[in-house]
Formats: sequence, C-alpha cells, structure tokens
Amino acid sequence: MKMRDNNYQDIRTLDELNAAIVRSRGRIEAQGKAVAESYGRVQSFYTPQTLVTEGVRKATRSLSFYGVALSLVSNLRKRLAR
Repeated sequence: MKMRDNNYQDIRTLDELNAAIVRSRGRIEAQGKAVAESYGRVQSFYTPQTLVTEGVRKATRSLSFYGVALSLVSNLRKRLAR
C-alpha cells in the first residue's frame, strides 16, 4: 500500500507507522537545517557596520544636501567674522 505523505489515516501496520515516523523526522531535520542556514545568512547580513550604513543611507535620503551645505557655510562664515 502506497501512502500519501501527509495522510496518516492510511497507516494500518507497524511498518507503515515506522516509515511515516522516519519520513517525518527527515522533513523536520531538513527544515531545521534550512532555518539554521537562513539564520546564518541573516546574521551575516545584519552586522553592526551594515546596520549603521543602512541607517546613514536612509537618513541622507531625507536630508537635503544643499540645506546642510548652506547651514555649514553660514556657520563657518559667522565663526570667521568674529
């Protein structure tokens, strides 16, 4: 009797039960490995350097370069005039 993967109602014998358990454990282990690999990729991507870089990039998108440059020049002129 060939069983479908997720239909445990078809289990009638101890051998079928053991085969279903082995398949289930295999799927669980494969999913665990996939989660561990995914976690490793996420962990390597979100380093402190990449978080700071991304934060600066997002902050600079909202700032006007000309506004910042003009305020720096204005402050510099005030300090030089003293």
